[in-house]
Amino acid sequence: MKINVKKEGQNEQYTLINDWSDVTLEKWAALIAGKKVAKGQAAEAIANITHLSDMPSKIIKELSLADVSKLMAKIATIQSMAK
Repeated sequence: MKINVKKEGQNEQYTLINDWSDVTLEKWAALIAGKKVAKGQAAEAIANITHLSDMPSKIIKELSLADVSKLMAKIATIQSMAK
């Protein structure tokens, strides 16, 4: 899934996983480690999006709450389809 982010008048495009099968063992291990380290829901959301996309955490931290919620909902949908 492509994610378009408009920042300072410029559009940047990033990629979020399309399917749970896109998650490599390395990404999964980093995701689990990030959840253990993350303090709070915001930090966990940043870790999830960081590990499941190619978007830098600096950019993720600048997203609106609505945009982060949309990304987390997409990740949840992808994860539920893998079961």
